[in-house]
This record gives sequence, structure tokens and C-alpha cells, in this order.
Amino acid sequence: MINIFKNLYQRISPKRYDCIIPLGYNCTLAYQINRVHKYLESYMFNWAAINDYEKFIKCLINNNSDLFSEGYEYYELYNMFKDIKYDIVFHGKSTVEQLKNSEGFISEELRIKEFEDLCGRNLHLNEKFQALKSNQCKKLFVHIINPAVTTEVANKFIISLYENIKNNYLNSNLLVIQERKKERMQKLQKVEMICSWNM
Repeated sequence: MINIFKNLYQRISPKRYDCIIPLGYNCTLAYQINRVHKYLESYMFNWAAINDYEKFIKCLINNNSDLFSEGYEYYELYNMFKDIKYDIVFHGKSTVEQLKNSEGFISEELRIKEFEDLCGRNLHLNEKFQALKSNQCKKLFVHIINPAVTTEVANKFIISLYENIKNNYLNSNLLVIQERKKERMQKLQKVEMICSWNM
């Protein structure tokens, strides 16, 4: 899988694009590019999981401005915070072990600080994300389709995402990647590019 992402990144390297902006559905792309190339500039959804495509589009339409406005659910096992309104899950900065108290439980005080840190970080990253709209740099938005969704849902989402980027972000391209699981001796992930639109 690393080699696949390495080849993909070489195709979409900054030689052609000034910015590469992951848009979910999870943090796989950001993780693999960081693992192979040791660096990827941080943007709003690098380390997030998108659970509902319709809600995600609404989040983009609202400029990501009201994340966590209706509260959150905390996933203690992974130190992750799910925005209730848009069903987007964000990683906290610390490891679970760093948040545990002397009794081995997550410290409520540290969890609250972790959430406050996440909100502050998201505020900064969203300012960067919104600034991309008027920035003349060559941008590539990348989304990996969730293999659990139907083709109909995926196609509807791709069209909506494409329209949103085309209408709001100057000098941008959208790359959509289909992730499929096939069984051989064990489950392997095969990533193949299914579409790339110029704007």
C-alpha cells in the first residue's frame, strides 16, 4: 500500500501542485504521505474521518464555521472527538496514555483541555482552509471514497464535492480515489484512481 501511495504522490507532487489538501474519508492519505515523504502541510481534514457525505457537504457550504456547535461525542479508546452536527471525527493531539490519571482512567481535566486544544487548532486550520478560496496557488483536493458506501451515494457526493470546489476555490483540481478490499491470502487494500477533473 505504501508503494501505491508513493507512486500516487509522485504523480501529484508539488512539481505540479503547490498544495495537496486531503478531504477524508479518513486519515489514510495524510498518514501514508507523511510516512513516505515525512511531511504534508496540515489542513482542516488531514486527520479526520467523514462519516456522512451529505453532512460533510453542508459543513463545507457553511465554511466549517459551526463545528461542535451542537456538542460532541468522545471516543475514549482513540482520543477522538465526533462533531454531532456533521458527524465528522477528529483526532486529539495526545495519546490515550498521556491522558490517563494515576488510576488508569482518562483524566476529565485533561480531556477538556484536549478538546479546547482541538477547537483552537481547528480554528487556525479552518482559516488556512478558507484562505485557499482566493489563493492563486495550484491546489489538489483529494478524497478517498469510503468502500462501505454504495455507488449511487458515492457518485452523488463526488458531484456535490466537485461543484463546491469548482465554485469556491481558484485554480484547483479534484482527485477521487476508489479504495477496494480484495481477498488473496489475506485482506489487502488496492487503491486505484477513478477520476480526476480539471477546473
